[in-house]
Parts: sequence; structure tokens; C-alpha cells
Amino acid sequence: MSGNQRRRQSEGPRPGSRSSNRRATVQLRDWAVQEFNAAARRGLAGVPIAEETRPAYVQFLQGGLDELMAVSDPEARLPEAAQNLEGFATSLAVETRRRSLAAVTLAVFTTIKAHTCPLWPFC
Repeated sequence: MSGNQRRRQSEGPRPGSRSSNRRATVQLRDWAVQEFNAAARRGLAGVPIAEETRPAYVQFLQGGLDELMAVSDPEARLPEAAQNLEGFATSLAVETRRRSLAAVTLAVFTTIKAHTCPLWPFC
């Protein structure tokens, strides 16, 4: 190992280097995904998402994640986004139970989305 390689290994990535920024972004995105999943589970409280609804639901979550990651300080805004998602998911569960359905249907999803949007960062 050359002296430069040993120095780079011991120092780690330079501040502002692309690899460290990219790694930090990936780690933050992974953390946001975990927080979104936890918020959705709490809100849904065991109510499943119907197969027909999954594509729209996943697109809704992905759009929110993309919007969150586009703000200047996503880490600071993550709690707000997770809280908004949990409230939305709770509304889905309540309406699904009110209608005595076995799972969140596309009609329930569309109705709740229409009533709650705009809901940052999801719509």
C-alpha cells in the first residue's frame, strides 16, 4: 500500500467529496423510508391495502419521499412528513372500517386523498 493510500484510508473521505455526500443522501433516504413505513403501519393499525390499491399507494409514498428529499433540509422536515403520512393512513383505516371493508380499496384511497390534499410532501 502506498503512502497516499494509507493516508486516504486513515483520513476517510474528504469533506464535500461526492462519495461522502452520496452516501449521506442514501442513508438519509433509507432512514426516511423506515420512518414512512413505521408511520404508515401505525396509521393503518393492521388494516391492509387491497392489491388493486397498492400501485396508487406506492406511487403516493414514492412521490412524498422524492419531494422530501428535494427540500434543502430533509432531515429536519422528516418528522413533519411522517406525521402527515400517519394521519393520512389513519384516515384510510377509519374510512375502511366505517365502510366495513376488509382492506383499503382504491375508492377509499382516492376519496381520502381528495379530502386531505394538499398534504405535504405527498400531494
